[in-house]
Amino acid sequence: MPNNVIYGLLADERGNLWGSTNRGIFCLSQAFSSHNPSEKPRYTIRNFNVTDGLQNHEFNTGALAKLPNGELAFGGVNGFNVFDPKVMLEQDYQPRTFITNISVNNRPLTFGDDSGVLPSSIETTERITLNHLQDILSLDYATLDYTGSMFNRYRYQLLGADPEWIEAGTRRSATYLHLPPGNYTFRVQGSNSRGIWSPHVATLNIKILPPWWRSNLGLPGLRFASGSSGQGAVPILPQPGKTAEPTRLRNPRSKPHQRTGYRQNPPVHQHHPRIPNAPHRDHGHGPTNPGKT
Repeated sequence: MPNNVIYGLLADERGNLWGSTNRGIFCLSQAFSSHNPSEKPRYTIRNFNVTDGLQNHEFNTGALAKLPNGELAFGGVNGFNVFDPKVMLEQDYQPRTFITNISVNNRPLTFGDDSGVLPSSIETTERITLNHLQDILSLDYATLDYTGSMFNRYRYQLLGADPEWIEAGTRRSATYLHLPPGNYTFRVQGSNSRGIWSPHVATLNIKILPPWWRSNLGLPGLRFASGSSGQGAVPILPQPGKTAEPTRLRNPRSKPHQRTGYRQNPPVHQHHPRIPNAPHRDHGHGPTNPGKT
């Protein structure tokens, strides 16, 4: 509704509810689904203001009447208005909605700038491609309705991110942060000054590229490096400014062991249990039988 202060209410012959406020007149209509009669009705509010011929934005309490011919009358501070509800509802202008500005990382885009995002002017651009660092996306929009633009309402949706329409009211901008790589479609719809949603929807296809290491070119290289690193296939380069030196193998006999704190471990022998009645081999001897010397 245009305002929360209501001065009077009248019902027309179709069951629509008309009300006068201090910001114009509104009409509350309900519609039922023709495909599913059991579905709950949907309600629509249509607003009318001085651009529609009202005497003023403000009306008076109790100054209203329903005439025998079905017309409604509302009185205000500068006179009164008499109208046929059917005619008022049928004269519905359907404005077009346009995307007027695109900003990436808080920087407005223009055709031909160094970003290279816009392939043409904003009015004719149907698709843009962003990289993973261009992760702050803002879109401005507006309807071409000059009869009462202050009453235009908007709703938008980013297919691939938003599960349903987002009611924006009179706000004319949408911002998205840190969208993951993928394909999206932004669409925005506006209403006329009476609150009627226009069937004309503005759309923009958006593609966000992944970082190179997650792309089809980067992943195979990472798999190769990861899979072959254990086999020594990935060379280790010397640090800048240093010359690589050959690795010298230490000969254990090249230097005598330090005597302080050093003790040579005795040789380790593996213990093999003797199995009765089975030949075995002692160290330095041939096969013998148990119990014989």
